Amino acid sequence: MMKHALSVAAVTALALGLVARPVSAAVTLDFGQFGPDGTITGDVLTGFASDGTKFTLTGPAVGFEAFTQSVDWGGEFLPGTAILWDGGGATGETPGPVVIDFAKPVNGITSLSAEANAYGPYTATMKVYDGSTLLGTVSYDGSALVDPAGSIGSFSFFAPRITRLVISTTDDIAGLAIGGVPGVGSPAPEPATWAMTLVGFLGLGALLRSRGRRLAA
Repeated sequence: MMKHALSVAAVTALALGLVARPVSAAVTLDFGQFGPDGTITGDVLTGFASDGTKFTLTGPAVGFEAFTQSVDWGGEFLPGTAILWDGGGATGETPGPVVIDFAKPVNGITSLSAEANAYGPYTATMKVYDGSTLLGTVSYDGSALVDPAGSIGSFSFFAPRITRLVISTTDDIAGLAIGGVPGVGSPAPEPATWAMTLVGFLGLGALLRSRGRRLAA
């Protein structure tokens, strides 16, 4: 059964981070820069964090679709959060993690969440890397209860050099969605991002119609 209605995650944060925290603020991500509701993109996107750091977002070879919490996505993110669903499992492909690579190291990441699209308990996990070195893992548990939006867990991790995030959930048969901070201004994506979006509209539209947490019409 898919999550067509609003639901909430009962959250337990289990963080394995570094003790020393950097002086500079951590970055946040706003996925609204990849297009409005219903935008279908390719599987590799280029965007910008809140401090202007360029990042590459890679899905499990299916492509992404944009939603907005409480508009056409009935999950646990804060209302107004721009969400990217990875399309996993939509057409029989094997679901997989979402990977975020930063063009230059950042000192921390906060207010980033992931949610399984299918109903049922799940665990969301973010692995944090400096190159190929695993710095630590952050995770939280979500429940199958139907409650108001805004109670999802979130990932936070601080380290002097963070270059890669690998985000996954259990119960990923219908894919997962990631969401950042609603309303956070981000620099405009590069033209290549919009080009990939156009290609997505032309070639992936039929593949990525969500049967998951989208609100029923």
